[in-house]
Amino acid sequence: MIVKICGIQNLAMALTVEKCGAEMMGFVFAPSRRSIDPAAAAKISQRVQSIKKVGVFVNEEIAVVNAIAARCDLDYVQLHGSESPDYCRFINRPVIKAFPFSDTFSADLVNVYPVELILIDSWEKGLSGGTGKKFDWEKARSLLNKIEKPFLLAGGLTCENIQEAVDKLNPYGLDVSGGVEENGIKSILKIEAFVKEAKKVERRMV
Repeated sequence: MIVKICGIQNLAMALTVEKCGAEMMGFVFAPSRRSIDPAAAAKISQRVQSIKKVGVFVNEEIAVVNAIAARCDLDYVQLHGSESPDYCRFINRPVIKAFPFSDTFSADLVNVYPVELILIDSWEKGLSGGTGKKFDWEKARSLLNKIEKPFLLAGGLTCENIQEAVDKLNPYGLDVSGGVEENGIKSILKIEAFVKEAKKVERRMV
């Protein structure tokens, strides 16, 4: 089970996430309480070795995305806005495209995107992700089964519901931020526990 810890803001936390065995860590370059300056992210990126680095953007100019991706040596660019399939084709890194699960969710639309991975997150009006809330996994099951690419699951994940998430949706990986925080700050103990629990769970091979 692939694990991505998002919202990394300092070197100590990045090294902790890497040591715990997560496969990906995320830098948020969009307005957020979890955002990080590209210069700081670049310095962190130079110090980690065995973990993939993901940059999160929302409706940013393509030139800006590609410049930050190069500066920070990103392995993936994660897009959380209304970016089009054509937009994704101009990104110089493999793309993770995020889609909120709502009443208007369309697997057909998702499948049009020329990207490496899909991310399915909770929907909340006015937010581009990071809600920390779980969506209706039972309702989503049949629709997410129609997605043709591997997908990461986000939104309200904790140690306590990892098994349920995998049983119902069988994601390729889990993306967590708020679920490993204590009072809005990343918790080493929660990160360690989350990664350990996720590694116990086996997804169904399809």
